Amino acid sequence: MRGRTIVAAALLALAWGGAVSAEQITTAPWVNLAHYTSVTTTGGDTGALWHLVSPYSFTGRWHQGVAVTEGNPVYIDFDLGQDNSAWVSFARMYNASDNSGGRFSYHLEYLPAGADPGIAGNWVKLDETQRVDRRTNDGDVFVFDQPVNARILRWVLTDGPDNNFRFSKFEFFTQNQRDLNLANLPGATLTWSTDPTVLGSDATNAHDGNITPRFESGYPNRQAQAGDPENFGQQYVTLMLPEAYQMQLLRLYSEDADTQNPKWIDLFSIEYLLADGVTWQTVPGLGNLTQQSNISEYDLSLLPPTEGLRMNIVNPSNQGHNILRLWEFEAFGNIPIPEPVTITLLTLGGLVLLRRRK
Repeated sequence: MRGRTIVAAALLALAWGGAVSAEQITTAPWVNLAHYTSVTTTGGDTGALWHLVSPYSFTGRWHQGVAVTEGNPVYIDFDLGQDNSAWVSFARMYNASDNSGGRFSYHLEYLPAGADPGIAGNWVKLDETQRVDRRTNDGDVFVFDQPVNARILRWVLTDGPDNNFRFSKFEFFTQNQRDLNLANLPGATLTWSTDPTVLGSDATNAHDGNITPRFESGYPNRQAQAGDPENFGQQYVTLMLPEAYQMQLLRLYSEDADTQNPKWIDLFSIEYLLADGVTWQTVPGLGNLTQQSNISEYDLSLLPPTEGLRMNIVNPSNQGHNILRLWEFEAFGNIPIPEPVTITLLTLGGLVLLRRRK
């Protein structure tokens, strides 16, 4: 009986190692699917919606200057392509504008994989995404009741009496980012401090999926004066995990990088904690960074497993004051596990030992 169990485990390991989903555009849950889309708008005053070519990376904002109605909605389609689809369960509309946003009503719809977009009956409304009179400056987060296999995710604006549509970003994912973000792990902490040895306090709203309010540094909003040093003192945002994780990606959200008044984190490095539990080392290629977009991503997949990740911030703002304009700190990764091939070899080795015992 024991020998059969080991053989079954070996077969499962081989199947796992060879499993591939050919029809899905990505299997990595932390990859923003907006990277893969083409974006089109129809209905309403489409000329007033701007910067739609690159939904993820543009600076500025989408601004709808004309009211939309139930009878004349605006459709914003995020199309993964005719032969592509993805399982989607989470979407976020992001707005970091300092200005007061208007109120809008909207919902999301999706086109199932393989369906004809020209047939109105093929579009499926996601009832849990319905919003009525939503203040856009708060941003928005949708967690679907069930994942949907979609070729196109469509954002439908049906009412906009305040005529001021200020969303800065739209992004969607294969899984709920709140669940995947390592900063949400039980026992994890995310700490802001001017002292790198002070750890352990959570940074409210910096990592729980909320859009606002921003993660303030705690410094007063003091403008630079003659004779002041160029930088206003070292700052640290430190994520500590309950055990070592194989990091994959760091995503930072900062203040609205409006083209007229750009705001960003001016000078920082990304560091990780070595296995000795004491020494911090700069991630190769991620030293002396300047963030010039409100959402930045950094590849961490080549790091060894680590229990700590931090931003070492030399200058918190390009605006000449001490405010750290960070909204969210999201890190993604996995518990290190052996590769499928390694598991298979270990299992087959167990078979050999079992035969020898017999």
